[in-house]
Amino acid sequence: MNPGTQTDPIRQGIGTPSEISEEVLATLTQIGEEVNASLDLDEVLARTAALIKRHIDYEIFGVLLVDENTQTLKHRFSIGYSRELASNLVIPMGQGITGTAAATGHAVRVSDVTKDPRYINAIDTVRSELAVPLMVQGKCVGVLDIQSNHLNYFTKDQQSILTLLASRLAVAIENARLFERVRSQAATLLLLNEVSREMSSILDVEELLRRAGNK
Repeated sequence: MNPGTQTDPIRQGIGTPSEISEEVLATLTQIGEEVNASLDLDEVLARTAALIKRHIDYEIFGVLLVDENTQTLKHRFSIGYSRELASNLVIPMGQGITGTAAATGHAVRVSDVTKDPRYINAIDTVRSELAVPLMVQGKCVGVLDIQSNHLNYFTKDQQSILTLLASRLAVAIENARLFERVRSQAATLLLLNEVSREMSSILDVEELLRRAGNK
């Protein structure tokens, strides 16, 4: 597709957020509803990718989450990467386009990645990239990243739209991750409770045998 011929609302001149068209606002509302409709993180990210694709015809889509222990970014969801590449790609905070977005808390839009020394060349065909940090209460929890095989593909308007979306997506991600942690803790507590009952049962049998042996 020739990026110069697109007529979708996010590529049209929408300027500042106050000038965003009703159609784009409706899209943002829909995305907000979609990402908040589930506590399954993979489902949230898949819905987000599909909705963005309707308006920005990217070749590569990724949501990378911050690993606080290692201070690196790792893919949680991706489209356009091989499974092996997505699994093995680990980006230190402050490095690459996505690492820069995460470290600074600001979107990074690159018209020609071949001329940007920060770019980590994972896929040779990529020419443009737009990385938007996912911020929650001033803290970066991840990065929304889209890439294109066309030069000068992503616009300032798209950057503004994705920045608005990112704030909603970041909250949805945190809610989903919290739910995952609570569910995991609940499963652990249930397992510990079962083990405790088993141990009590074993001890009871041992005590009965000991008493029986003393008679």
